[in-house]
Amino acid sequence: MKWSIATAFVNKVFTLSDPIFMGRNIERIKNILRMNNYPMKLIKKAIQKYRTTRTSTYNNMENNPDINNSPEIKNNKYASVHYVPVLSENIARTFHTSIPDLTIAPKPARRLNMSFSNMKSRIGKFDQRNVIYSIPCTPNICTEDRYIGHTKRRLGIRTNEHNTDYENRHRTNGKTALIRHAINVEKESRREHCSDFENTRILDRESNKSKREFLEACYIWMHGHRSNNFIRDKNSLHNNYTYIINTYKDIQTS
Repeated sequence: MKWSIATAFVNKVFTLSDPIFMGRNIERIKNILRMNNYPMKLIKKAIQKYRTTRTSTYNNMENNPDINNSPEIKNNKYASVHYVPVLSENIARTFHTSIPDLTIAPKPARRLNMSFSNMKSRIGKFDQRNVIYSIPCTPNICTEDRYIGHTKRRLGIRTNEHNTDYENRHRTNGKTALIRHAINVEKESRREHCSDFENTRILDRESNKSKREFLEACYIWMHGHRSNNFIRDKNSLHNNYTYIINTYKDIQTS
């Protein structure tokens, strides 16, 4: 271990410094190693080993000019095919004859996960978290309107809160855009309005709050006036983003 430390130290000093400082660096190496109780015989041996290795490397490069003129390494090609006894070997030999650079790698036709059923049950829609969601309105009153929101909690908890807010919609306390929309529709049509919570859709998933709020604003802008909270959030996006979203909408509708 001590010998490796000394040789590594010598190699690093000479490798990271200019050759013109060779003499000065040798004296520094001797002083530092002597301060760490290395014998002078071992110090000289480590320095001599570096010089011998460096000289032999230069000699090999001069005596073998092909080192710098070596041919380029070919870019081998690889392909995987399902393994069939005998047939796969014949296919590999045939391809190797016509395409020498191609290597055929066999793979099993049936994977292990195909032999076992998925024991993990799927998470229900209303049990999912960190989602951007869309709640449609009742089809017989306002067909294309919807409320777009986001939540880090379970979606079922958030939709239950919306439903509770709707039942208490005539109270004077703060109301969400969803409730304000329902009240306005009931005033205009004089018919009871309710959101279709059962058909709530998950538009996207994002665990980071800032990114989730940004995605919510993007979806609100994409749905435009069909979104109940479009008027409130229409200025929350920079013009660069709204231009991109509008371009995307034009492409989709063309």
